[in-house]
Amino acid sequence: MTIFPLVCIPACAYAVHFAGTPPVQAQKVTGAVRQHPIQTGMPERTLAAVGPVMAYGFWAKSLLDAVRAAECAFVERPNSSSPFCAGQLPPHRYLIGWALVMTAALIRRACFREMGRFFTFTVSIQDQHKLIRSGPYSIVRHPGYSAWILFTGGIILLHLDDLPFFSTMSAPLIWKLVGWYNLVYISLTVLGLYSLLMRADVEDAILREHCGQEWINYSREVPDQFIPYVW
Repeated sequence: MTIFPLVCIPACAYAVHFAGTPPVQAQKVTGAVRQHPIQTGMPERTLAAVGPVMAYGFWAKSLLDAVRAAECAFVERPNSSSPFCAGQLPPHRYLIGWALVMTAALIRRACFREMGRFFTFTVSIQDQHKLIRSGPYSIVRHPGYSAWILFTGGIILLHLDDLPFFSTMSAPLIWKLVGWYNLVYISLTVLGLYSLLMRADVEDAILREHCGQEWINYSREVPDQFIPYVW
């Protein structure tokens, strides 16, 4: 039995949890002097409510995936001998999805470190707020959201199998339930991406108002929001 899946699965779960959790220092900020309304209000409120459930839900599914990987390693004919082995994700697809999620988490980590207390999950202007132009912010203006694009692609790849419209009537009940979980998880992740991409324009407008000429100069030096030379 290879231990590779048993290392990758919890690492991916931690990356998902890390990417979707506000940094500690941002959670403790209390000095916001202005709180700006967000245009994509409904997606924001939905994700704020279900975000923790998504994080811990991914841990639960990762535990199930680890059990499946461990059991399938010892079953001679996994697809016919064990319900836990049915519909295992193809290794190449899993590795691509895993790599995208891990890359996204590393980019988010770099953003957290560079922004410090200014990285929050709500749009606000804080006391002594300053424009961050270094690190990943010297490449695109919203690298944290760039990471979420990669994250969304990874999540889709990791959850493609066992979807309700791919499963058969004879599929074990546990994997029918997992299929519906996968569909909901993909939908919420895409909703989160849409919300963040719409929010980028709001943040740019707020920073332009607050920072004035400094932001204008920055937007000329770093014209792309998410993908260098593309978007």
